[in-house]
Amino acid sequence: MLKHPLSGRFRCVKGLRATLWIGGWGMLVLTSAVVCAAAPSRVGRTSGTLVPVTVQLNWRHQFEFAAFYAAQVRGYYREAGLDVRLIEGGPDIDAVGAVLAGRADFGVANSGLMITRFEGKPVVVLGALMQHSAISLLASRDRGIDNVLDLDGRMIHCPPHAREEINAYLVASGLDLSRVQYADARSAVGPERLEHVDATEVYTTNDGFRVMGQEHRYVLFVPRSAGIDLYGDVLFTLEHTLARRHGLCERFREATFRSPGQRMVVRAGREVWHSILTDGYLLRVVIDVDQTPARIVTVYRTSKVSKYWRVPDESDV
Repeated sequence: MLKHPLSGRFRCVKGLRATLWIGGWGMLVLTSAVVCAAAPSRVGRTSGTLVPVTVQLNWRHQFEFAAFYAAQVRGYYREAGLDVRLIEGGPDIDAVGAVLAGRADFGVANSGLMITRFEGKPVVVLGALMQHSAISLLASRDRGIDNVLDLDGRMIHCPPHAREEINAYLVASGLDLSRVQYADARSAVGPERLEHVDATEVYTTNDGFRVMGQEHRYVLFVPRSAGIDLYGDVLFTLEHTLARRHGLCERFREATFRSPGQRMVVRAGREVWHSILTDGYLLRVVIDVDQTPARIVTVYRTSKVSKYWRVPDESDV
């Protein structure tokens, strides 16, 4: 049985200007999944040979996949004997379908994967990349929308990968789904999509910042306000991959969720997380941990490793 990847360790960084989700991790109760890629990768490692691994992301390259980028840059995958290739996602990319069809070994999906599992497909979660989902709805007040009930009979943009969560939120808020119409996207930017629809699915960690300070123009509906609090992105594979390639799955997961090199308390309520990059620079992440959820203040790279890096002592966490 694979143990939980993050017990007592590094949780999830949500992005440079985004929110850092830290908190107790419960194991997501699903049984997992990965299909071998079109050219199946081998589990065993031969001396000096890296095992090819393919990961299908569910969106375009951005901060939410920082765990994968860090593992590549810091050489964690290579240390684990893995040659990891990340395939960019997008609005028309079905990460679950790619894994089920054998085009990728691992994939990134959201908690809608529970529906996939319920439908009998052999997917299984290896770990959560986000403690809370960032999926929300953005609407324009110019269209007479001030609360979620104003979405009754409206046109909403919502991609398939987010629809289960949005549907659950709308039902929990008292809306009849038969009166909700879904439309295709015409832009990658949330506020621009509102030129064509009444409301649109957005990530609070992206478009939430784009509309900050414009509350007189936009209203953001967050599923957690109605008790719909799901994991965000999750790493998954297939049942038979986990069973037959247990060692590969464990090495890949441990490398992906590996903790930062150093965590330090700099003052009450503030921490700094350090990681030494392969180019010799130091990555510093300054975090206010006395907020709920914790907030990233700044992220930057510096060559002054000797100034900031130190041997951990009892003040470190």
